Amino acid sequence: MTIVQLHTYQGETFGFCNNLIRADDLYYFFGVASDRAFRRSLQTKLDCRNGTRLIQIPTRQGFEAKQFLNTSQVYIFLRSLLEEQKIDIGAFHRFLEWHHNIIDNGDEIWFSESKERRLQEQLILLASFSNTRLIQENTALSLPGSSEKTRRFDLVQFINRTNTVRIRELKAQKVSLRDVVKTLEEKQYKLTAEKKWPNKNIELVFSSLDGIEEDAALFIADLEKVWFEPIQELSIRLYMKALEKTPLEGWRYFQNNVVNRFLEILPDRPSLMAAEEDLKKYKQRRNRP
Repeated sequence: MTIVQLHTYQGETFGFCNNLIRADDLYYFFGVASDRAFRRSLQTKLDCRNGTRLIQIPTRQGFEAKQFLNTSQVYIFLRSLLEEQKIDIGAFHRFLEWHHNIIDNGDEIWFSESKERRLQEQLILLASFSNTRLIQENTALSLPGSSEKTRRFDLVQFINRTNTVRIRELKAQKVSLRDVVKTLEEKQYKLTAEKKWPNKNIELVFSSLDGIEEDAALFIADLEKVWFEPIQELSIRLYMKALEKTPLEGWRYFQNNVVNRFLEILPDRPSLMAAEEDLKKYKQRRNRP
């Protein structure tokens, strides 16, 4: 499915798809939609840069192929406008700066979402070595009045002994106040979960590798059943649970093979070795006749 994001510049709407901008929007905004000579000249310059990309856009009648430009082609377009004295240097720089900000923001969102998916998959895989079950992308119906039909929780764990559903919201960077407010007040994750599981104790945990900002920590400090936990603390618990179920004779395999697969989410090696040693002593005492 083709997704076109709309962004506004000076009151006009521009369509973006995969970091490409719709050519028609540029032509109409800069007043060259009907200037055939200019567009022929521009097309020649663009064809020298591997041409433009045609993307099928959904319409009421079906689909229609639209021309989209990448960043270097946008620069060529603006330079052509400047050379033809259709814009001045100020307009050139203002639009280019706005365009770059849109692209940079899109790249940042993609990077964050990609990293969060990787963290999610790493935690689920690590949990699979023990008897802990983590469910990813658990979906719930949104509350009435929401702009979205559903909400998806990054990780969900059902803790039967305490009748608890623990929802974990993963973040690629340090958890910010904006992250907390968006999750609790805009997306209403906790209220949504309470509606989906009315007879359960709902806990909401923010997690990241890089910690939490001070104002975000203060915001959740007095909230009931909402807190922050570093991903490293969760991952070391999952790893130790796997070792706990494994005979001491089988630990070397974990230490030599499993650990290296989860270096991104596990704490540093000295901390891991200290935890392993404590568990080893506990198992040895428990197994004494």
